[in-house]
Amino acid sequence: MNRFLSAVFHRLFRRESGPAVLLCRILPVSVVLALLLVRAFPAPAAEAPSPDDVPPGMTLRWVPPFYMTVPSDWKPMLDRDGLGFYTGAHPEAMDDPSLADLPLVAFGVTRQKAPKGGGHRAFFEEMERSAAKDKAQNFTSKEEEITIGSRPAVFYSVSADVEIRGKTQKVEMNLVVGKEPDTEGNHILVMIAGKSASIEKYRDVIKTMLSSAREGVPPLEKSLSFPFGATQEAFRHSEGPFVAPDGTVAVLDRFGKRIRLFDVSGTQVDEWGQKGTGEDGTFAWPTVIAFAPDGSLYVADEGYSVDANIQRFSRKGEFLGKIKADTKTLGEKGMYKPNFLAVTETGKIVTAGTSEISNGKPRLLVFSPEGDLLLSRDMKADGPMALLPGEKLVMASPEPDNDRADVFSVYDLEGNLLKEWSMWGSDLPALPGEEGIYFRVKFLGADAEGRMYAYDDSEDGLWIYGADGRFLQVLPARRTFGIMEGMAVLPGGDVLVKDRPSGYGPGEPSVHRMKNAWPAKVPEQPVPETPPAQPPSDVPPPGGETPPAVSQTGPDDKGLENELARLKEALLLREEAAALEKEGNRAGAAAKYRESLAFHDDPNVKAYAEGLERMVASAAGPAAPKETPKETPKETPKETPKETPPKEASPFEAVTGRDARRKAESLWNEAGALQQAKKYEEALALYRKGLGLSPDTTVSAHVARLEEFMPRAKARAEEIWKQAGQLQNGKKYGEALKKYREGLDLYHNTVVEEHVRKLEAFIARQKK
Repeated sequence: MNRFLSAVFHRLFRRESGPAVLLCRILPVSVVLALLLVRAFPAPAAEAPSPDDVPPGMTLRWVPPFYMTVPSDWKPMLDRDGLGFYTGAHPEAMDDPSLADLPLVAFGVTRQKAPKGGGHRAFFEEMERSAAKDKAQNFTSKEEEITIGSRPAVFYSVSADVEIRGKTQKVEMNLVVGKEPDTEGNHILVMIAGKSASIEKYRDVIKTMLSSAREGVPPLEKSLSFPFGATQEAFRHSEGPFVAPDGTVAVLDRFGKRIRLFDVSGTQVDEWGQKGTGEDGTFAWPTVIAFAPDGSLYVADEGYSVDANIQRFSRKGEFLGKIKADTKTLGEKGMYKPNFLAVTETGKIVTAGTSEISNGKPRLLVFSPEGDLLLSRDMKADGPMALLPGEKLVMASPEPDNDRADVFSVYDLEGNLLKEWSMWGSDLPALPGEEGIYFRVKFLGADAEGRMYAYDDSEDGLWIYGADGRFLQVLPARRTFGIMEGMAVLPGGDVLVKDRPSGYGPGEPSVHRMKNAWPAKVPEQPVPETPPAQPPSDVPPPGGETPPAVSQTGPDDKGLENELARLKEALLLREEAAALEKEGNRAGAAAKYRESLAFHDDPNVKAYAEGLERMVASAAGPAAPKETPKETPKETPKETPKETPPKEASPFEAVTGRDARRKAESLWNEAGALQQAKKYEEALALYRKGLGLSPDTTVSAHVARLEEFMPRAKARAEEIWKQAGQLQNGKKYGEALKKYREGLDLYHNTVVEEHVRKLEAFIARQKK
């Protein structure tokens, strides 16, 4: 039995006994349950009405399946599935004798089939039969023709004297029933609770609210759902969703140390991540992700096995930098466990968490875009947070004197409290009976206009507030989602929810996008114009169709080839150095390593070379001081064991050992040869494969530049092939052949290469 509607009927009958007893004396149990269960409503097709199109003193509220104009001071009442509004006091206080003089009214809306397959009057007839069966005395009823929106309805009121536990008590009930059923045979039911005097006082107000009912899409309506690939082995224990302004969605697997990225359509576009123990670009226990305005990602790592840090990555997973947030680095200003992360419009990095592993203080840290600490401040409480426009934060946390209900607090980035309000919003005062209401915010987000979206897991409701803290709407979420595990908000106001099936429910863990009926205005961000990536052109055989046109682009990037040549030379020298070291020639190896630094500077290689030089000097014995008459005899050990450089000094053993480094360098040499042959896609795959074995910042930077260069080279080549196709169709085969080869000199394409061979054979046949 729905607790909200049960409470409404309980208050309606004004009884002191249990909530179901008297109701069952008037109605059969089947009818009681039918009235108290809320059904799912078909989604209306009409657009949502404008919130501004309401009379003074009224506001637009969503009361499924309608929008209604409700007095601005009436408060929402949510209980799992049920949604309604009340005034005077919360329904929980309607039995309080001290509040008997207050005009208390509450109502809720649902739909239900009529008893015994009848029409709308079957509801009233069933009540009358039940009253007669229970020998109710002084039974009276009253009917008034009204409307619910444009639909005819009946406002039905009944009262009777009923014996309860040996005492005669007067009970009252008010119910509005829609006359016409919908296509599924359901009638609209509006159940109203309150004493007769209160109902009469607000009767015209209630009729005005009901007559204003208009159908429309909900404030938030599910528009997209996609599974994110959770299995027993991967992404079963995941965090997110985390969203970028362009709609990209990230899901984080804390156990697997992996990140999956999805585009706006829910298609997976990438997956990356590597387990580690504090090395750059690896994860120990990642907790949260934030997208920066430039599209890069920041990932916070906890301090259980490594010191707390925040790492920055490209969308492809390339390591771009690290900010140390731990107490070893920042002292008393640091933190142990970051659990919130955001990046402002100006690039400031904001994180919040606790100062210690247990019983730590809630702490807020703000860093500059360069990673310099700007603020470390202890907060009064800990709770879900969201970044607001204008570099402000909103946090939900329990009230100091009431841990049942959270309050919202807005801070600037210096930790100063700017505003605070309760679950009812910034403009609605507290009413009697609200002290016992539970409101626990689990997830919190905000859009570009500063509207806030809070998920309350105590009653499964999604609450929406304006930028000024005013309550706007609340939506029951229990029937829309399974068990909610995360929520995020896009700048435009669309809400993304990650859930998993509840109990043995069908489906799989998924991300859902809820379209906002009133999108937020998003400030335009300058986006650099880049030509779209083009697939390889399918060049036709002689006499075929001309290839499709492609965009033009800029000149070739000669600097990329020069950089590749220098990197290749450095890798060759380091291979020679490794071979010399293996033969025991440490001095020669050190010299080769140092020679390679002129082509590719690497601090790790430099340190390794210095280590080899120290070992060579140590093996030769300490040099005697020139100005000391008495030399210290050189001690020569009986056996000098073969020494090897310390493992921690080797750049080749930083991730998977020297063999892995050599294999990576071999792959990079292959990649370099492919790149010189203009086989950029194959080269890129080998560069990435090598980086998977042994991370290298220089190679990563080279890969990034290659990825940027490839679309330009490809577009130029395709434009040339287009010209070649036009020449070929004009039977200028020799000129066409030159153009095809010219394009291949810029960007390799197996289809074009095969076509060139066919065209060469065709020209040869023509000459015979």
